[in-house]
Amino acid sequence: MRTRYTTRQGFILTDIISRKLGVDERFTILDGGAREALSDPRWQVFDPSRVRLFGFEPDAAEVENLNKEAADRGLDYQYFPGALWGTQTEVTFYENKSPGGGSCFPQNTDLTDRWKFQNQQDAFMSTDIFYPTGTEQWQTTTLDDWAEKRGGADIDFMKVNVQGAELEILRGGETLLPNVIGIMAEISFVESYKDRPFFSDIDSYLRAAGFEFFDMIGLHYMGRSASDVTASHLPGLYPLWGQLIEAHGVYFRDPIRCEQKGEDMSAFTLEKVLKLVSFAEVFGQVEYAFELLGWLEKHLQGKGSDKEAADIAELSANGRHLYMSLLN
Repeated sequence: MRTRYTTRQGFILTDIISRKLGVDERFTILDGGAREALSDPRWQVFDPSRVRLFGFEPDAAEVENLNKEAADRGLDYQYFPGALWGTQTEVTFYENKSPGGGSCFPQNTDLTDRWKFQNQQDAFMSTDIFYPTGTEQWQTTTLDDWAEKRGGADIDFMKVNVQGAELEILRGGETLLPNVIGIMAEISFVESYKDRPFFSDIDSYLRAAGFEFFDMIGLHYMGRSASDVTASHLPGLYPLWGQLIEAHGVYFRDPIRCEQKGEDMSAFTLEKVLKLVSFAEVFGQVEYAFELLGWLEKHLQGKGSDKEAADIAELSANGRHLYMSLLN
């Protein structure tokens, strides 16, 4: 039977947790490349009244449009003009023919001109659709400066998908990061833009900041313009083809590991762990979500919080029952 759960329009534990959290609690999301935030399906599975989103966009006119649309839809989405970076400075932005292809790093056309974009029906040479068209000068700000001007910000989850600027943005938000429980960041395996950070750079930075790598989603493969054969058009081909150039890395904090290593646990409040359970579920880490609930129950028992532990046990049991019912 089709339900909102089998069609991924909602998630079981997230719905239960949304009803359990205090009336003022919100799933607070920071989107570093915010033009598509209003249509992002990941945020739409949450109860809209439970989501607070902060987005950043260099185009002031677009910010005005986004804020108006969010207000018209009754969403607590707030957009701010400006480009995020690691410092307050002026950077050159390299515009691109391809929407979303611009970057603060110059395009490496020696590599990208060899690419072929393709799907099951069509193929497009990179030289026809993905090339620099001009430059702009952008004034940048940092997440820490933005948060200081607001009097602080408690962010639960960060999405940074900004064509190479991910590491700079993270470095400019070091006072925010300790309370962040999850991050999705664009990661690159090739130098599509000159001197852009690679997956290894972002992975090392996030691991040092206390995050654990969980998944790689949105895999982006690229064909070759010099090939007369378009691989994705071949019948019966294994669906992953070409060179993997980019993806999105999903990282979460892990209170279980922190406890095992005797590290500081002050950031893992009951509310934060429950939100971590929800974000884990939404990003496909259902088993980790249930592992967290089991750990949380025992952790609360160890602190003498028997009533809260019983509440978590009931939450987990209800979630498990609903998940198992989908197997029938």
